[in-house]
Amino acid sequence: MGFNGSKFNGYGNKKPVVLLGGNMGDKDVSSEIAKSLKSLGFPFRIVDGVYKGMVEKSFVIPYEVDNNNDINTLIGISEHFNQESVLILDRNRNAKLFFIDGFKITKLGKFTPFTEKEFNLLSDDLKESYTFDGDYYYVCI
Repeated sequence: MGFNGSKFNGYGNKKPVVLLGGNMGDKDVSSEIAKSLKSLGFPFRIVDGVYKGMVEKSFVIPYEVDNNNDINTLIGISEHFNQESVLILDRNRNAKLFFIDGFKITKLGKFTPFTEKEFNLLSDDLKESYTFDGDYYYVCI
């Protein structure tokens, strides 16, 4: 399983993806997460992320909808690295935040791309959590 295209929405022709943060608290554990993903055979792309104002590397990982093992494994990796949550996107880029503690799910809306100029016009609360793939800023609205 690999990625197609260079833009975020080009990943596997809009495959569902999970986004994992690369920090454990304020410690960067992205190299350890990358090793875990590689050893389990998950393809991924590293992007810039901001969660609750904290800058971190983030991992975009496609998963198979029909394979609950994929999503459970990715949640397990997140739990191992003391992540608060993972962002789950379906094929239509509907976003859900899955909280590890308590297994609570919060729907966030659409994972929406913005140019830098458009992003700069957004309210500060929308800029507290976003993903940047080198071309576009993605915000859940």
